[in-house]
Amino acid sequence: MDQLIQNLQQKITELSERSFFNQPATLAVIAKCEEVLGIKLPEIVKTFYLNYNGGFFAAADIEDEYLDDPDEVEWMRWNSNYILSLQDVIDTYHFNGDLPAFDIRAAERDSGRRFMPLVHTSGQELLLLDLTDVTNEIPVIDAFHEVNFRDWKVLYPSFEAFLNDYIQKEGMIEAVAS
Repeated sequence: MDQLIQNLQQKITELSERSFFNQPATLAVIAKCEEVLGIKLPEIVKTFYLNYNGGFFAAADIEDEYLDDPDEVEWMRWNSNYILSLQDVIDTYHFNGDLPAFDIRAAERDSGRRFMPLVHTSGQELLLLDLTDVTNEIPVIDAFHEVNFRDWKVLYPSFEAFLNDYIQKEGMIEAVAS
């Protein structure tokens, strides 16, 4: 994971004009998220949040005039593949806030699985971590809201694979509705 964090930092530096990553989460913020969601963050996910509390690379097609305007950051976030901050994770999980959402808790009840929101996509969808079995790799699920949770697909076999692809593609990952 250390190498992935270094790769992300290098990419943030390289794309500084379109990098919008948050300051690290504190252990207290992580503990609050774990308590509120009733989960234990896997170490690899915790390591990410201890370095960056979410953030994004602005989509490649966003024009330079927007990149320099602090008033446009929320618009750019909405139109990019944004890794949720821990507060966004809490809000999205509880069906609050401005991010498009569906009732994740109902999907958990119906499926017997455990999910954590991870990414708001440029197509206004969510990618979720499947935390059902944290003894194995933690898959990233494309939770396309227009299909039943039974039809959600594994987009990445692990958080590490997701983050590696996110870095290599400069945030331009593919999902059902990207």
